[in-house]
Amino acid sequence: MTKLELKEVIVSTIRKENSKERHLKIIELMDEFESKHFLDPMEQCWVYWNKQDAYALLRDYDSELEVFNTFTEYVKELDEIYWWWPINDGTQRNTMYLGGYNEVWKEWYYHVSENVELSEDSVTIAFETHRANVALFHLPKEYEHIESLIPDVEISKYALNKMKEIIKIYPTHKNILFFRITYLTMKFRLLCYLEEDLKQVIEESLSVVNLLFDVIGEEKKWKYYPLGSWEQLNSVRSLEDQACIGIRNFNCALAINGFADEANALYERIKPYGTTAYLDNLMSLL
Repeated sequence: MTKLELKEVIVSTIRKENSKERHLKIIELMDEFESKHFLDPMEQCWVYWNKQDAYALLRDYDSELEVFNTFTEYVKELDEIYWWWPINDGTQRNTMYLGGYNEVWKEWYYHVSENVELSEDSVTIAFETHRANVALFHLPKEYEHIESLIPDVEISKYALNKMKEIIKIYPTHKNILFFRITYLTMKFRLLCYLEEDLKQVIEESLSVVNLLFDVIGEEKKWKYYPLGSWEQLNSVRSLEDQACIGIRNFNCALAINGFADEANALYERIKPYGTTAYLDNLMSLL
């Protein structure tokens, strides 16, 4: 296959529903893409991100760590704006955490956060990076017996503060409504874990939810970029996308933490605009 043909096959595979077979096929195709064709830096980072993601989804800690180390060494040779790329995904972060490599991940995360200056060209991926680094509060059942896997409150508070800073610095950013509801959702999750007062954060969240419902039908177009590409990770979301995803994420947080009345009320409001299998399952358990 030509380089373009192979890339099209990879993109088609990435868009398939998550499964072990999909993840393994992505690794296989990325290895072929890397070995048979010359890749520019954007393509090479795309390869690393997707291999890291596939290993994370497979919960293959050691293989993800190997790719992560290679990825971070590679981006050190690029402009600092690209240093966010290896650390912006929550699934990848959580697999490293579950595998005992939290300190390795944190070292690069803190280094980037403290040394890379924010800019309009990287604010979205920076925000998503901080979002990904809010601690894992609800362990998968198969890990609940491991006492050492306690939530990392230190990094959670740090990441939330960084999210708040971005919202303050870029109040007119095109993704600002998504930034606001995402920050409040993650703050709500942290306060639930810490068993602190939730009244204010719920009120603030529902206020932003109402703003999202006001814009939910205004703009539906959103250009597709391949998963893990710089363009995809740093893209401007459509208003429809900001609204639906942001509201559903907050709805999930309410359900997970047992706020049945609030979760059910919000679920009834968002249903006409579409839900997800994950949210539907959470709601069925209330």
